[in-house]
Amino acid sequence: MLSQLERLSCEVEGRYASDSELQFLTDYVQSFNLRVQTYQKLQEMEVAFVQQAYIKMRSQDPNLFKNGTEDISGKWKRDTLRVLRYVRSQF
Repeated sequence: MLSQLERLSCEVEGRYASDSELQFLTDYVQSFNLRVQTYQKLQEMEVAFVQQAYIKMRSQDPNLFKNGTEDISGKWKRDTLRVLRYVRSQF
């Protein structure tokens, strides 16, 4: 969204933007409720997603979340949740 606004501001420097050039703003506003609902649903399900991925990865390699004798599965889960939250915040 911000990159589209930045691009538009460069393209229309010194003139008014046309309706077609501003259409992405209308689309963005109209899709706001759907995007919020999707964000909330993903937020509700994030722990389950991470747990499912963890179970699948661990079933494929039981030693995957070990660093020597240390179990690093908790760190992996926290880091994965942070990545999901970061990615969601970019939309």
